[in-house]
Amino acid sequence: HIGTAGLLERFRDRKELPHLEALLAEEMLLEQDGAARELNECLERILDARHALRLEELAARAASNQLTAEEREELRNLHRRSAAGN
Repeated sequence: HIGTAGLLERFRDRKELPHLEALLAEEMLLEQDGAARELNECLERILDARHALRLEELAARAASNQLTAEEREELRNLHRRSAAGN
């Protein structure tokens, strides 16, 4: 774990240092716990979107009878996940 001072030291002789200092001077919009929660929610939405897209892809392949056995199992699992609301 690196602290603020260590981070600034690491960037001391780099052109990015003024930008980093400006970011560190900005007021935090979220507390650390809130930021972690926000990140987790964003990741969940990304994964949900990925699963929905994959479900559409597999359903389209299933409609044309082009699924492998592994894809059929994946499709079943995605349908179960969708039905469970996850």
